Formats: sequence, structure tokens, C-alpha cells
Amino acid sequence: MPNITLSIPPEIYEKMKKYKEVRWSEVARRAIIEYLERLEKGGLEVSSKELLEMLGKDFERRLKETPVEKYEEYYEKARKEEWRRWKALRHERNNRRRKIKEEAHRIHHDTQPRGVSSRSRARAEGVDPLLARLPPRPRNIAENGGAGKANSRC
Repeated sequence: MPNITLSIPPEIYEKMKKYKEVRWSEVARRAIIEYLERLEKGGLEVSSKELLEMLGKDFERRLKETPVEKYEEYYEKARKEEWRRWKALRHERNNRRRKIKEEAHRIHHDTQPRGVSSRSRARAEGVDPLLARLPPRPRNIAENGGAGKANSRC
């Protein structure tokens, strides 16, 4: 049987040492088997009853004593806070996008000659301004002085 090593906090180890008769490896083995069975059955979903048992009787008592209006108040407050957080995240994302666009625009215009737009440059060269923005048409390899097949995209 394979062996595994577990790390536990020192205070838990001290408590375990008090019960020398307990086979802690067997306790861990059973807990692992039970956990795996729960995973295979459909995850680690816990029923309301199991959750209340885990939280204890004191929590269950406080839960029953608290009026429904208090829960509704807390729910409304949490909903408003979540909405505020979501709006802040959206605002931050939009600011990042705006800064990226501005930087791209700045870089594009820094690479262009000052005071001359692509349309006015096209007019000066006798080219249709609408076609000036298109990439250059691929040329035939033979036209470029090389031998070989013509470019199929021509």
C-alpha cells in the first residue's frame, strides 16, 4: 500500500498525542475514502441540514431568532455593494481600453509625416484618396526582376 505524508498544525498534533490508542492513519484513510465517495457521487454539495449540523446549534438558534426583514436588509445592502463594485470594474476596464486606443492613435500619428494626411498625400500623387488606404497590390515575381511563377493573388 502506498504511503503519504500529511502536514498538520502543531496544536492539532499535540492533541493527537494525548490519544495514543487511536490509529490516526486509519482515521485519515477513512476520511479520504469518504471524501472521494462524495466527489464521485456529484461533488461536495452539502444539504441545508448537513450545513446546520456543521455550524452548530448556537448558529441554528441565532438563525431562527433573526427576523426575515434583517436578511432582506443585508441582501439589499450586498446587492448594492456588488453593483457598485461591478460599475467600478467596468469603468476601470473602459479607461484601460481608452488609453490603449489613444496610445495606438498617438503612435500612428507619430509615424506619419507632420501636416500631411494620407488623403492629401494621395491627391498630390494622383491616386484616388479612397484607394490610398489600401495596402499595395502584390506584384508578379517576374515584374520584380526575378524568375518564377506569377503571384497567384494578382
